[in-house]
Amino acid sequence: MSNSVLFSPIGSTDPMSSSNYHDGSMLHICRVYKPKDVYLYYSDEMWKIEENDGRSEYCLKQLGEKLGHTFNVIKKKDDKSIPVNDYNLYFDTYLKYIKEIRSTMDKEDVLLVNIASGTPQMKAALLVLATIDEYRIKPILVSTPEKSVNEHRGKKDRYDYDVKTMWELNPDNNDGFINRCSETRCPNLIVLLKKNNLRRHIESYNYAATLDIAREIKEYLPSDGLTFLEAAFDRTQLDFPNVSAKCALIGEDILPVKSSNDISLFEYVLEMGIKLKHEKYADFIRAISPILTDLFCRVLDKQCGIKTDKYLKSVKKKSIWDLEKLKKDSTGKRIYSYFREEYDSKGGFRDGTIVAASNLKCILERELKEQRLIDVIERLREVEYCVRNMAAHEIVSIRKDNLESYVEMHGITFEKILDDIHALVVAAGIKIKSEDWKSYDLLNERLIYRLRLDIS
Repeated sequence: MSNSVLFSPIGSTDPMSSSNYHDGSMLHICRVYKPKDVYLYYSDEMWKIEENDGRSEYCLKQLGEKLGHTFNVIKKKDDKSIPVNDYNLYFDTYLKYIKEIRSTMDKEDVLLVNIASGTPQMKAALLVLATIDEYRIKPILVSTPEKSVNEHRGKKDRYDYDVKTMWELNPDNNDGFINRCSETRCPNLIVLLKKNNLRRHIESYNYAATLDIAREIKEYLPSDGLTFLEAAFDRTQLDFPNVSAKCALIGEDILPVKSSNDISLFEYVLEMGIKLKHEKYADFIRAISPILTDLFCRVLDKQCGIKTDKYLKSVKKKSIWDLEKLKKDSTGKRIYSYFREEYDSKGGFRDGTIVAASNLKCILERELKEQRLIDVIERLREVEYCVRNMAAHEIVSIRKDNLESYVEMHGITFEKILDDIHALVVAAGIKIKSEDWKSYDLLNERLIYRLRLDIS
């Protein structure tokens, strides 16, 4: 069975108002919610008053007897060094106390906070904490019996307080008392905070996290913006049919490459760029091999007129070199001669060897006419051989500042590796414009606009 726990600052009208004898906010919340534990927070001045006559404890004891309920009262005294009008200090202090209180609560218990007592800074700090800690803290507001501002007595009069008589005269002790408690939140503040988080996640290309938050506040977002965000997430999953379907619904187009033969390769390379922006260097390196083999084959086709598919066969869904096919025409024989040159000293080239960047490289080095492309291919293959295999098979730390230690190439950087891959994409004949490499940045701008995150 769940219980409620109350955290309440103590104000000048607690536990009862000396002007109308009604419950103050703290006592009224206890009357309505019957919390198991009551944490009372006193400023230095309120502490002196409580020490003088024990008014809060007295009233809670009387209320408990009336309700047949025991209130476990825990008092907390303010640090004298905290000015009662310092919002930031109260925020930090209350956060610390609430963490302590939570550590004593069961999972099902409800934490109530009184946002009607204390200074404006105390009330504001608790309300913001409750709003940020959405659904885990229940802020309670208590209206005055007159539905107007409380009448506050002077400091001298605060000590002139006959608690026993006031308790007897308290109208809220009568049957049929009016419940003046209301559970309140700042939904606009919650939405504003979540919209700020949305924008940060979008700018970090984290569309999965963005989508989770957006669905929580979807009633505050344009429906076409949410659809657009779903399309962006599908794009990172390489789910292009869903991307196209959702973009068609809202009249958007976010895929620069449309060809079914080229779209996966191009978008895969863009995803590698996002890994780099997130500083996921090991993931970036591990992503090289799948793309490199495909790119090398495409460059051979586009730049050298050699279609490797003619000399391959598929075994268990793997593409392997077929020596019989290589020996059937002059191009195949030429490729086979390259293999013999490259591999005879290493035990010879075997029939059924899997097509890989390593054996495609030896063809490209001999067939390409442009030295710039040969340099790119050799650099990428060296990175794959030295770094990618290590990242894939060993537990290593790959950082921005230690890449050169894994490969004997001065000046090599992750950005240079990505630039080289971009160069091969162009050499492979995929039709793109230079600005297409920044299409995710453009997508982010459009998402921010569509979701109305560019205005407050």
